[in-house]
Amino acid sequence: MEDTHRGRRRRPSALMAGAALSLTLIAALPGCAGPVLRIALLTKLESGSLVGASEANAATLFLEERARAGRKSDIEVKPYDDAWLPEKALMAYERARADGYEFFVTSHTSTCAIGLEPSMRRDGVLAMVTGSATTALSGKDDLILRNIPDLAYEQARVAEYVSTLPGTEVLVLRDLDNGAYTEPAFWSFSAEVAGKNLRLHDIRMSALDLEAARAAMLEKPFDVLYILVGGYQASAGTFAQLAASINPSVRIVFTPWLKTPALAASAGPALERSTLPSHYPAKGQDPRVDGYIERFEARFGYVPTFISLNVYAGLETLAAAWDSGARTPAEFKRWILGRGEVPTSFGVSVFDRFGDSNTPLVMIEDPRREFE
Repeated sequence: MEDTHRGRRRRPSALMAGAALSLTLIAALPGCAGPVLRIALLTKLESGSLVGASEANAATLFLEERARAGRKSDIEVKPYDDAWLPEKALMAYERARADGYEFFVTSHTSTCAIGLEPSMRRDGVLAMVTGSATTALSGKDDLILRNIPDLAYEQARVAEYVSTLPGTEVLVLRDLDNGAYTEPAFWSFSAEVAGKNLRLHDIRMSALDLEAARAAMLEKPFDVLYILVGGYQASAGTFAQLAASINPSVRIVFTPWLKTPALAASAGPALERSTLPSHYPAKGQDPRVDGYIERFEARFGYVPTFISLNVYAGLETLAAAWDSGARTPAEFKRWILGRGEVPTSFGVSVFDRFGDSNTPLVMIEDPRREFE
């Protein structure tokens, strides 16, 4: 599979190879006689993964821009492929530990995060979680920090928005493949939404059954379709097109975890009737975010998935602690949580006393512009 954007065509496998090479070269630059901060990046690196390419290249861009800013080349980032599968995530983690890593940036699903938590606690490593919204990590005094809100906060904001939409009937399509996220997310959403009647239809993104989804949509009229799917499963946009063909006036709501350029292709014209929650302002609203996207595209030839911003900001947070003299996982935690607010290229990352974040969500009601 190839990633395309604005007429350019590059293979993610080639992008990944370039990313890994760049990371190795930057880590090997002169001037590293002193200690080095070694960070393992756990993400999906399989061939064809725009997600993994975006995140590994976000690390490359971070290291390159740090070097251009005149900082010492004393940080190394090494990607490890976890395929966003719990068993492979544990294998990737164990390989990184065998290589001596005790600092991690992760971007995988909630299912993977829950599977890794016991090992990370046992080993006393520090993790900056950038993509797992599970509440299983929330409110715990540990070394697992997170620069995104958990699903309880996320779903409360989505429910507030859905409560304002016209009509009373809401059909929820819930992906059971990532049940560690979607099942508690549904209950959080249903507890917070007001003035609506909810109808639930479960799906599996690993085995799309459009006929079953069509039957569920035809069973009873609905005003809003909430596609409760995470993990950058952009093919979920197919359900949006199906819903719009059945009910041209429907309002479609996605989760923040579908904000990827591939969604534009799968959702097609249904994006006109869609709302996309986002951890960052809409395109054209924040020059810091727009500037990153432009620099990334200029450097690598494609528009990244937006989780790459979380990865970049997470690396900046760890680098700030390192530059301030923190050396052990416990010292990193004390420095980050002691400050509570850490400046990044996209604003301030805010952490509470447990290392959790309540960054506001933005409801983008014209997602088409995000991917142009």
